[in-house]
Amino acid sequence: MKKHLILPLLGLVVGVLLSTLLNIVVSLPALKDEMVGQPYPAGEIVDPLDFGHGLEASETLPDGTTFRGSSGHATLTFPHAAQQGRHIKVRLRLAAIDASPPADVTLIVNGARITGFTVAEGFREYEATVDTGQLPNPYLDPSHVQVDLLTNSEAGIAVDSMELEPERSCTQIATEGLMWGLLLAAVLFVAMTRLGVVWAAAFGTGTLGTFALLHLTYMPRGISPSVEIGLAGLAWLLAAWLAPGERPAWGFGLAACCLWVAAAGRILGEWQMDDAYISYRYAWNLVQGNGLVYNPGEVVEGYTNFLWTLFASASLALGQHPAEPALAANIGLSEGLVALTWLVSARLSGGRYPWPLLAAGLLSIDSALLSYGARGSGMEAVLFGFLLLLSVALLWPPVGKEPEWALRSLGGLVLALATLTRPEGLLAAVIILGVRGLQDRAAARNAGKLLLAGLGPYLLVLVPYEVWRITFYRYPFPNTFYAKTGATSDLIGRGLSHISYFIGDDWLIVALAAVGLGLALVRKPRIGPFTALALLVAAYTLYIIWVGGDHFPGWRFFVPVLAPMVLLAVEAARVLLLRVSFCSPVGRAATVVALLVMAFYVRESLRREEPGEWLAGRTKLHNTYVNRWGAAGLWLRENTPPAAWTAAKGAGAIAYYSQRPVVDVYGLNDLHIGHLSVAAMGTGNPGHDKQDPAYVLFDRKPDYILDEWLSYFDPVREQLEAGYEYEEGRSAVGPKVAWWRRNGSTGGGRP
Repeated sequence: MKKHLILPLLGLVVGVLLSTLLNIVVSLPALKDEMVGQPYPAGEIVDPLDFGHGLEASETLPDGTTFRGSSGHATLTFPHAAQQGRHIKVRLRLAAIDASPPADVTLIVNGARITGFTVAEGFREYEATVDTGQLPNPYLDPSHVQVDLLTNSEAGIAVDSMELEPERSCTQIATEGLMWGLLLAAVLFVAMTRLGVVWAAAFGTGTLGTFALLHLTYMPRGISPSVEIGLAGLAWLLAAWLAPGERPAWGFGLAACCLWVAAAGRILGEWQMDDAYISYRYAWNLVQGNGLVYNPGEVVEGYTNFLWTLFASASLALGQHPAEPALAANIGLSEGLVALTWLVSARLSGGRYPWPLLAAGLLSIDSALLSYGARGSGMEAVLFGFLLLLSVALLWPPVGKEPEWALRSLGGLVLALATLTRPEGLLAAVIILGVRGLQDRAAARNAGKLLLAGLGPYLLVLVPYEVWRITFYRYPFPNTFYAKTGATSDLIGRGLSHISYFIGDDWLIVALAAVGLGLALVRKPRIGPFTALALLVAAYTLYIIWVGGDHFPGWRFFVPVLAPMVLLAVEAARVLLLRVSFCSPVGRAATVVALLVMAFYVRESLRREEPGEWLAGRTKLHNTYVNRWGAAGLWLRENTPPAAWTAAKGAGAIAYYSQRPVVDVYGLNDLHIGHLSVAAMGTGNPGHDKQDPAYVLFDRKPDYILDEWLSYFDPVREQLEAGYEYEEGRSAVGPKVAWWRRNGSTGGGRP
């Protein structure tokens, strides 16, 4: 054991020293806006929105200098800039416009006055330094850096450039160094124990090289450099743990798949869904002592991800905005799901490679996993999928794996956690535990006792939870179930349409998975993990059709069964290719065709995520929603009393940031609308079928309604315009917000 510790201890020292040296020697790149009229940096990846407000269109002087004018209040936000370094030097190049008298300018950073200076004719540089650790951003995200320029000159000032020069604190340097050292030591220890010194050195070298590359190329994103290093280290740790002992080189392929998942958000851009902020709203109320509710005093179960909401509440209790932990968790869970897919594929194929690598590779480049895992989204889909596949891995361990009873119990517990994550976990548990029980019975084993070993922990967790949930919320299903479902042909038709579009994108996996479903009926033994995966995919697909599909980008509903589909597809491909002789001309031709088809499929899968493509455009739009509605929520928080009500079509960010009561006009968080009976259910967007504008306007009497949501009230538009006044305001993050305010309302006017 002592020999096994020498190399890891050496790795610990080398990791810490190299990280510290790089932080000291290599300067961090500055973040600069040259005022050419594009977001910083000029492109579509890092900054999905133009965060500049109060700045005129770009102009160019005869000498080639570009500038943007500001006559009163200019705001520019640098997304996640504080992640790069805690200490920020703000450097401005300014001049008074048109030889006007000197202008007094106040520099505000993250909502706090930093300094003031006088700007005269001719461009000059002005500097100030800010500690974002002591002065985090109080608005949309603590890691953003928002710079405001206030000027008293009517003519205004010309802004030639705005630059942030980050510098990491000693704490940040020490944290990253420790992360390097501990993870490198862990990789070396696992590789030494399983694969020997030579391969341990190879895996350690790959780990260290990855850390250095990520450090030298870090750009502001939703996770800090230390967290990014931790996720990269997880990729190498999983590879060292799962690399086959007889062929360790295959582990580098798994590492590549997991590293791609860890870094994809850098390349393809990260995003958030407004619906994630509904969970954050429940979490915030829980932490504030209001209970697990959307509005204090209204008991409605408008979430369907209990475990994920508790995770968000833990983040808030620790003083963190839940978006960063959610992003880090989704990336890490995506890596875990890729690794589990490798593991289960290896068991299904009898340890024949490269089939596990093919399964891991296909999953890692799928747009659904990338959208809801590697790129974020803030949703719980990857956690649910990870827990489902983990239960399969535990309930069907390698032959002779002991202790069997403990693994069965752990598998049942994992299924219970899956059910706490999504209500559909109950369907999955019936299928997985049922197939496991049937296999035990067919094998003439202690089927009843073994089933109880898995079912007992499941019920021990689920029954108390369901008793509490139904007692507290008073309904057998979440309110979202009533708001989104209904037995109509239109709903089924919409679900079938959703399936058809998914098939159009994931055609190769779907086609091979269909073959795999057929194989599940004829292969021997007929009952086993392959059967469980096949039934899970089939049942879940029917469920998606029944609920009418989804309208969010990236195939959210398919994420939980994406890994099982990939496993079915790869196993089907393996069985089919076993019938082909690669020595024959036909076999060689078939191999070439298969490789070409695979290459085309991979290229198309990645292309959909690229900036400028349809899917990237849709996720960018959802970022816009979160920021726009979050800005409106900030205005409410700063300009209305705590009892002021607003009506919202997007019920996430505006509710989370406003900390004000909200009427959810589509009924996810409203009992009356959620339980309406709608004859035309399935003809609109999923989740938007149920509406009652008269109820919202006359019974709920919201004090404020966003102007952009006025179309919802078209049936009662005349009454609304008679009872409300139009007004505009400026949000704390810069954009103007247009409202309809109820006449005579000072907030809290709802009966």
